[in-house]
Amino acid sequence: MTPYQAKVWEEVVSSVPADWFQSEDVLLTQYCRHVQTAHELGQLVNSFDLRGDIKQLNRLLMMRERETRALTHLATKMRLTQQSRITARSAGTSTEAHTAGRRLWERG
Repeated sequence: MTPYQAKVWEEVVSSVPADWFQSEDVLLTQYCRHVQTAHELGQLVNSFDLRGDIKQLNRLLMMRERETRALTHLATKMRLTQQSRITARSAGTSTEAHTAGRRLWERG
């Protein structure tokens, strides 16, 4: 596992209860790999010179989309998404309780 993947692993594991995963969770390992690959592909897309080969850009975008779909699928299977943690009944209460906190873009 790369240092980036290990960081993703730590962030995910620290965001759920201690018994959420087994000691060697294959899905979590794959999720961390897909997150890194999607991040790296995103950097390539962002730095792409639009005067360059548009077919190459399209390939990069398709690869990034595939990685995003894979990591979204894995996150859903591991019940990491907001949808899997919030019921319809508690959604309104949860939103009201957290509006006073720091926004995502304000976090370090």
